[in-house]
Amino acid sequence: GWDNVKPVERHDMQEKPLVSFLLVAYKQERFVREAVQSALAQTYQPLEVVLSDDCSPDRTFEIMKEEAEAYRGPHRVILNQNEQNVGLAENLNRAWQLTHGEFIVIQAGDDLSLPYRTETLVAVWRGPTPVDCVFSDVAIIDADDRHVTDARLGQDPHFVPKSLERAIVSGSCFIWGCSAAYSRTLFTNYGPLNANVLAEDHVLPFRALLDRGVGYCSEVLLKYRSHGANLWYGNRNKRKHSREESKRWAVSEAAVVDEWIKAWDISGRPHDALRETLIRSRRRCAYHIRAHDVCRLMVPILAARGLADGLSLRAAADLVKRHILRIG
Repeated sequence: GWDNVKPVERHDMQEKPLVSFLLVAYKQERFVREAVQSALAQTYQPLEVVLSDDCSPDRTFEIMKEEAEAYRGPHRVILNQNEQNVGLAENLNRAWQLTHGEFIVIQAGDDLSLPYRTETLVAVWRGPTPVDCVFSDVAIIDADDRHVTDARLGQDPHFVPKSLERAIVSGSCFIWGCSAAYSRTLFTNYGPLNANVLAEDHVLPFRALLDRGVGYCSEVLLKYRSHGANLWYGNRNKRKHSREESKRWAVSEAAVVDEWIKAWDISGRPHDALRETLIRSRRRCAYHIRAHDVCRLMVPILAARGLADGLSLRAAADLVKRHILRIG
């Protein structure tokens, strides 16, 4: 159980800490062999590599197992397959429990880490000003390993780490999780991710801002594979979503806000105006979830109820726009 996970005792800063490299995969048999090989090729030591498959129906786990059994290098390898498919957040929760490192580098089963990725991220994490989350620039490749472009995330205003106030007021606090790594304490202190969260990189950076903050490395350390089946690019950026898919993302948005509120309270911060903003955001999310279960003609009534319940005029108008006009 999660309660049995204990913080790792911090090493002397002159000693290189144990780092965990966590590769999570689901239905990625075409790409996972090369992904695992890139994880095992990391130059940093001491390193443990955790390979976790979320009960893929294809050969993803078998390929991961083949690579683990064939490996003869210095890293410790831990292999895991969930008994049933539990989703991204819960797969991360279960895999994280298998780790022992003070710093956890995350990779998806279709991406490729450059050999010095872990070593470089650790250097940013440790100083000169230690942080609890580090992300880097990435190169974007297609399904056939062809280079598409480089993503300079630190120069993109969507990825510049925000203050807590800016994150809460804007409702946005994320980095590109494919390139990220985190302090172990972000899990041991704040607990497992809500299973409804579809993107951990909307939650863990917020936890980091509550503690020592977010660091950015301008080097390209990972090749992000864009191939149409990605959770983010394959689904989130579709021009049209099914109602079921749209509701799934609405539930995830609410779960993210729940995580922010939980982390805020665990951190010991006061019940002030910023926390009240989070409560209003959670109320807004609840109405968007409800709107998926009513016909369009009922949405104005739902919006009116929301106004009486404390929704702002802008939030009520957004409810109508998204669920009657199907915009956004």
